Amino acid sequence: QLVNNTTTAGITKLGCLAGSVAAVKGEGVVGAGTGPLDAVVGLFVNDLAGNAYESSSAAASEKGVFVMGMGEYEVNIYETQDFATGNISVMPNYTAGKPLYCSQNGLLTVAEGLNGLQAPGGSTIIGIITKAPSVADPFMRFITRI
Repeated sequence: QLVNNTTTAGITKLGCLAGSVAAVKGEGVVGAGTGPLDAVVGLFVNDLAGNAYESSSAAASEKGVFVMGMGEYEVNIYETQDFATGNISVMPNYTAGKPLYCSQNGLLTVAEGLNGLQAPGGSTIIGIITKAPSVADPFMRFITRI
């Protein structure tokens, strides 16, 4: 049935993934973060992507649930490559005590994952890593600062 469903084939899928950064985009509008200088307010809890009315209530309602305020969270979605080349792994840089920022892709990253390999002045620190991800356990734990 999915192969034969052509009614939504030409529609570009837009939205946010669970675990991606939520930022203020205008008055009353929260969307995906696009960089370290964004007005970050939290992290999306559920996926807000896909086709409206296709088992995706967030895409259908245009309402994205996000968490905000202090707390400790775990995610397994974050930048793994540097922004400048896309080739250099930043995984070894995820260590306990390092600050997290919003990448240009709207995901959590360390400074080495940002354009220029460092956080620009005025960057919003989203959280501090308390447990680094590894090959055996890809979940990263952090305490939020937003």
